[in-house]
Amino acid sequence: MEGDFVHRLTAQSTLAEMPAWSEFLDVSRSGEVLGDLFQEKPNLPGVVITDHGIVRGALSRGQYLRLIGRHLGMELYHPRPLRRMFESIARDHRPLVVAESTPIQEAVRRALARPRALIYEPLIVEATSTEGPRLSLVDFQDLLLADSRVSALRNRQMGQILSTVQEGFLLVDRGHRIAAEYSKSLEHIFVNDHIAGRRFDHFLADRIDAERAQLGTDYLDTLFDPNVIESLVVQINPLMQVRATMPDGTERHLEFRFRRSLESLGGREVIDRVLVRVEDVTRQVQLAAEVEAQEKKARRQVAIVFDLVQADPSSVRVLLNNLDAFVEWVEQLLASDSLRRRADIHGVFRSAHGLKGEAGLVGLKTFQAQLHRFEDRLSALRDNPRGDRSALRRALDELRYLANETSELLGTLRRMVGDQLEELVGDTTRTKPAADTRPREILRAVARMVDEMADRVGKPARFLSHPLETELPREYCEALRQVLIQLARNSLIHGVETPEERLRLRKPTVATLQLALYVHEATRQLEFVFQDDGAGLDLDAIRRRAAERGLALDETRPEMAIFESGFSTFSARAADSPLDAGRGVGMDLVKELVEEHGGYVQPHSRRGEFCAFQIVLPIPDSVANAASRQLTAASN
Repeated sequence: MEGDFVHRLTAQSTLAEMPAWSEFLDVSRSGEVLGDLFQEKPNLPGVVITDHGIVRGALSRGQYLRLIGRHLGMELYHPRPLRRMFESIARDHRPLVVAESTPIQEAVRRALARPRALIYEPLIVEATSTEGPRLSLVDFQDLLLADSRVSALRNRQMGQILSTVQEGFLLVDRGHRIAAEYSKSLEHIFVNDHIAGRRFDHFLADRIDAERAQLGTDYLDTLFDPNVIESLVVQINPLMQVRATMPDGTERHLEFRFRRSLESLGGREVIDRVLVRVEDVTRQVQLAAEVEAQEKKARRQVAIVFDLVQADPSSVRVLLNNLDAFVEWVEQLLASDSLRRRADIHGVFRSAHGLKGEAGLVGLKTFQAQLHRFEDRLSALRDNPRGDRSALRRALDELRYLANETSELLGTLRRMVGDQLEELVGDTTRTKPAADTRPREILRAVARMVDEMADRVGKPARFLSHPLETELPREYCEALRQVLIQLARNSLIHGVETPEERLRLRKPTVATLQLALYVHEATRQLEFVFQDDGAGLDLDAIRRRAAERGLALDETRPEMAIFESGFSTFSARAADSPLDAGRGVGMDLVKELVEEHGGYVQPHSRRGEFCAFQIVLPIPDSVANAASRQLTAASN
């Protein structure tokens, strides 16, 4: 049979489009008739055998040639040989009858499922018409030729589909080998055109971290296990979204989804392959990150504005200018690569810690949190002075950005509300203002800070003070602010007990932090006494910590060790330190500030009852005389 029919086939062709033979022969005819028929029609694959008009099956050319040698001489012309030849076949193998609407590839599959001796035999095709069933034969060789054509057409169509879809598709067999056919978009996704035949796990290991690649391999093995229910393991897919590094160095976010491919074998379905869908979701991840960043920025700006309208305007301007100076100073240190000694790093840490306290005093919580993160980076560098500084630079950039953002928000508020802005946040220019020299205003800010910090650490506390009404020199007020911040923080973190512990000790559940100020005219000294009613100094813990750090203690005054640079009894990792923990910075800052002004600081403590810090400073005549006049007037 000529093969021209092949060119008319499509991927959806059925047996109805195949060349068919309709030669019928009754079993009563002699074998000579069949032989003459095969000789006259050399392409005839076989005949349909009937018995008094009833179809019994088919007899092919191949069967005839195999059996004719068994029947010699006159038997060829006897009616018996044809019946005997047919019955010898029909007795063992029933003919394969298929409907003409059967797709070509399905017909091939059914034909190949026949016994081996009959695989190449023709098929009986049954067509239904108004007159009833109509039978014909289709040569199996023609069917194989048609199957090749249909497969080629389907492969071409699949190739067209795979070359146009945006997602990547591939098939993986039990040996984790990637099949030859896959979507062309995979070459773009993976930046690689050598995909077919590669082991899927090896291919993954070249692009994602080894641990995740191994998890992906294990998950693939799970999908090939017939005892595992596919729908139950979908949620544990370890490659649901992964970050991959391509051969050209670019990073992409990929999603891998898996689906079993089942094949019928021996009446049951087996897991033949796994279909893997790969999608590049880099842009979606980037967009999500951008949206999240915008939302985070909006929340931060709302928080900043909320803090600004409640803060003291002059204190805000002081903080912004101090922060500007700090950022510029640290940038210079980083540019000159000067931060290589622990002492230098500790100096930056101390300044940052002071700024964090100042931010807490002013009430700018966003600045306080950002400075705490900056301390985290510094703490890691303090432990390893030769370590990477990139994280510290990023934290510094975030501080600068926060300061600039706050200034822009102030400008926006001015444009929105005009002159009324002065009533909210005062002058928004970044010129350096004079610090508040009124102790009353400083102590009010400290009281507010204690309330907020006490609520944050879960230790109810109140701050009491009896301030002088006279003005103090600016440098004294700056020192007073910083000292009170550190002492209040130290009390709430280390001194004051939890409410449950205070209740057990029969103490008021609300702790008391108090400050007393005295002017000693005879000695021309100003005395501050800051005291809490907490647990007092734990001298045993101080000694242990000093021994760990190799510090030499004055056994007559072991409590003085708390003023050593870097000393802390807080043992958690830096990243876990609470917002208000000093992490070895704080008390040394107090001592340094006091001594810079010619004074001294002395702790006093009774275990389980209180801890007090006595600070004595020399003061100018004008301050002493003003204080004296006020005290005299008050007594009268």
